[in-house]
Amino acid sequence: MKKIHQVCNELGLTKKAIYYYIEKDLIHPCRDEENDYYLFDDETIKQLRLIVMLRKLNIPTNAIEEMLEYPTLLNFFLHRHLDTLRNQINDELHMLDSITNMIDVLPPNATPSNLDNLNINIEPNNILDYNYPSLDARMLTILFFGSFLKQEVDDYRMYLWTKITALFKKEINTSLEYAKHLIYAIPAKALAELTKNQYVLDMKIVQSENIDELENMLVTALHTLLDNKQLQEYWNLEYDAILTPYFEFAAGPAQNFMSEYSVEYKQYLSNIATVNKNVAERLCNGDLVELKEVLMQQLPNHFSNHLHSELHILLSFQNSIFTALPLAQIQEIIQN
Repeated sequence: MKKIHQVCNELGLTKKAIYYYIEKDLIHPCRDEENDYYLFDDETIKQLRLIVMLRKLNIPTNAIEEMLEYPTLLNFFLHRHLDTLRNQINDELHMLDSITNMIDVLPPNATPSNLDNLNINIEPNNILDYNYPSLDARMLTILFFGSFLKQEVDDYRMYLWTKITALFKKEINTSLEYAKHLIYAIPAKALAELTKNQYVLDMKIVQSENIDELENMLVTALHTLLDNKQLQEYWNLEYDAILTPYFEFAAGPAQNFMSEYSVEYKQYLSNIATVNKNVAERLCNGDLVELKEVLMQQLPNHFSNHLHSELHILLSFQNSIFTALPLAQIQEIIQN
């Protein structure tokens, strides 16, 4: 056990800083029974050292608190912070570039009124992308396939991982851009709960030996969508900007690479494909035809365009990243 002055000397911190981290509930040193002074064991010092490192990276204390509370979302927190820093720095670099260009073309007798006549480009652009490409694709890959990334990573899996993230990178600033902004806007607590629930569902699909049970779950989800007007609002609002790009990406080559990466994912795809095929057949030619017709009336042009992929996502749509935010906030993300 070490006293607070010893920890200050070891980590180069002030007592005020350590008291602040205690007050913020980031560390929990014990108390000396005799004098009630704080005592720090090795684990507390290790956590304090981590906090110091993260603060040097300009990560706010509230974000550090989230990291410590939801350790499995570390990738998400770091990527979110990186995205924030990139946007801030990119804006400042663009202002620097614009002002430099403005000064370069100003005549020697310039006055404020001259500025109206200058041809200066002040539209934002991604200056940082030339030297520091975005890593958002990596974060999205981890969140999309998180349930199936438990395997020991060897050289071949690293090769597959590179291929998968490259596919995300290709779409991240185009078709999947709104999905990225939506995910970054979800509060940490909600995202942790969503990823946990998604893992439970994914493993249920992988391990299920009863396809009929999964089929019944999907049919129940269809009826829920039919009866829940708010869910329909989410579906209609997000269909073109967020859901359709997701459907198309989910059915693309990324799933082939993931099937090689994870045996569980290969089994997942096999089971979900069987379920989707059975339910799609019932919707088109069987006992669920009327259900499909009503859904197409309530979701005009927004149901059956990607039927197999849509059925895939419907299993968890009610409690997913796509319904985690208020409708007004998603509307704002799509409009901006």
